[in-house]
Amino acid sequence: MPVVDFNRLFFAANNLRNNARVGQAIAAYKEIAELANQPDELKYKAEAWHLAGVSAKECVLEEGSYYRDAQRYFSQAEALFRQLGDTESLGALYRDRAIIADYAGKLIEAEQWYHKSLGVL
Repeated sequence: MPVVDFNRLFFAANNLRNNARVGQAIAAYKEIAELANQPDELKYKAEAWHLAGVSAKECVLEEGSYYRDAQRYFSQAEALFRQLGDTESLGALYRDRAIIADYAGKLIEAEQWYHKSLGVL
């Protein structure tokens, strides 16, 4: 079975995100999540879903499709981070959920996520 070079894939996906190629970045992160199907690759899968949400987050100006997409990606990442017991990544994820809620104008929800983030970290 071929070995997947996750570092290379993340590097390429991060470059897409950093160059504002959001749709392509999301697709790249989703591909990474699909490739990470071994038990020892769960962290890669979680990070990929988290970063897909971060990518979608950058396009949120109000509650809409990118907002819903980001929340869906974040939910998948949250379940995996919980399974891994990775509280540091959960805290970062909650922070990003707070930011996206703020972008969408959902200030009460944003505050709740910020407090949840601080409670974990």
